Amino acid sequence: MYLVDGTSKPELRAVVAQTLVTTVRIASGTGNLSSHLQDLVGAVYLGMHDPEKDIAKKMTDVWEDVFALQGGKRANFSEIQKTISEGLQSPSWFRKAQAAAALVAFCQGTHPSKRALVENSLAEVLELVPGRTWEGKDTLYAALSKLVLALHSMQEPRPSLRQMKYGAQVLETLVQESERRKPTYRLKAVTALAELTKAVVLEPCDVSIVIKGLLPALFFDKSSYKTDEESDGKTLPVLLLVSTQAWTTLQNMFTTSPSTASEVPTDELLQKLAANFPTFVWTVKAAAARFVKALAKCTPPSAVDDQVLAVLVKDACDSKYPAVQEQVWAAIKEVVFKNRSNDDFLATAKASLQQLLPLDLLRQRVSEFLASL
Repeated sequence: MYLVDGTSKPELRAVVAQTLVTTVRIASGTGNLSSHLQDLVGAVYLGMHDPEKDIAKKMTDVWEDVFALQGGKRANFSEIQKTISEGLQSPSWFRKAQAAAALVAFCQGTHPSKRALVENSLAEVLELVPGRTWEGKDTLYAALSKLVLALHSMQEPRPSLRQMKYGAQVLETLVQESERRKPTYRLKAVTALAELTKAVVLEPCDVSIVIKGLLPALFFDKSSYKTDEESDGKTLPVLLLVSTQAWTTLQNMFTTSPSTASEVPTDELLQKLAANFPTFVWTVKAAAARFVKALAKCTPPSAVDDQVLAVLVKDACDSKYPAVQEQVWAAIKEVVFKNRSNDDFLATAKASLQQLLPLDLLRQRVSEFLASL
């Protein structure tokens, strides 16, 4: 039963894993195992990606003792692919999640000649995402991102996300999933977006889709959030992580896709950022400051105005966190440097930067920067 459908009960999977380890080792010594290898290889490969570390370790031992010596993934490609595909279509939610995790490892490092297979696998995962939430569904988000990255690495020259088969669909799906009611699922979806945007270039239309879709996460209002007593205080930290990852996603887009991202209007986003920045918790502030730096670096000088600069300077003065001061200073420096040819802006900036001189952490750097202007 486990070899066909799996089981969501970890104690049963542990028994199966231990039995399999013992059986394989005994059979290996008698030479009676070879006729059953094809029946076992797919289940063992899935087992290596079990969420329980002890079970995954036992299955990994079986893999290394037997299948790694028999050619590993390459020699058993078809059997493993078949088992993973069946797992994705299994009525068991646990098996679906386990198959998705195994699929990621299976496709990574795959030869470009197998590109169509990876594309088909991506289509299979995309079909599983819409609809109801089920336990383990969040593993699909990482699978989508990593499968796209695997496909991206197979192609020369490297395509933009929209130029890739299913690329735009993956992006839109992850943005939609970032609005899920369950905070942990939102976090996994936004984390997958951050990973994707760090490596793959986006077209202007896709940059706009991401910004619009992540607005609720970007400007999550902690003060309006009422702690859910049933969550044991765990929900709020997750929502703050979602916000941090959302700003990281924007930073990644303007770093990885500077020429295309710079075409997207950001005036309203920056106005809202200036109004809300003082209310952010320190981790979100640091991430938002990194975004401002990336934005200033790739956009025209006037894109980030003196209003945003004033907010950043004030926050650097008020912050008690060195990590925030470091990131905010990096953003301030980039904004001022980009606008140094604007005499009016520069005069205002120099006056604002004087406020930073009393800060021990920044005093020397601010003095040296002012002297260089």
